[in-house]
Amino acid sequence: MERSGLIPRSHFHQKLLDPTSFEGAYGELLRQLDHPKAHSRCVHLLEGLWLQLLEEAQEDRRGDSHQENIRELLHRIDERPLQDWDFHREAQGLHLSQVHFRRLFQNQAGQSPGRYLLERRMREAARLLAEPELKISQIADKLGYGAPHHFTRAFRRQMGLSPLQFRRASLFHRPSRPDSPNPSA
Repeated sequence: MERSGLIPRSHFHQKLLDPTSFEGAYGELLRQLDHPKAHSRCVHLLEGLWLQLLEEAQEDRRGDSHQENIRELLHRIDERPLQDWDFHREAQGLHLSQVHFRRLFQNQAGQSPGRYLLERRMREAARLLAEPELKISQIADKLGYGAPHHFTRAFRRQMGLSPLQFRRASLFHRPSRPDSPNPSA
């Protein structure tokens, strides 16, 4: 915005939701109304201030609501990582473009939606691998992998070990319970 000479430029960079700042800018406009040639300029500035105030209030409400919605989505993913998640549909449900949804998700979670979901699924896979009664093919199926070798490749890439190596390591380091047989025996 150009410098008008009526209100210091710094007023336009302050949050107008601060009543003191808004009242000061409004008072300055009222004083300028005494000058006959400044009337149309003052009206223009006043309209600009009102629009800025309105836009700021709407943006604050929208931003808070979007951040809360993303936090809720993260919680739902954490609770149900094996669910068939469709992030395009999630973005549409929040009335966000894919780009804006991804940006908000990245800001909130520190990573993309796909990466976040993959990490949560691999954590669930690690938890399931600690249960010796489940076959690796059953775990792959639970995670939505069509073939165990696809699961094995993804798990190795994420965790640095194959599912079988991870299972052996977790069973070896697992504290034995008095009511369960010792896996190292």
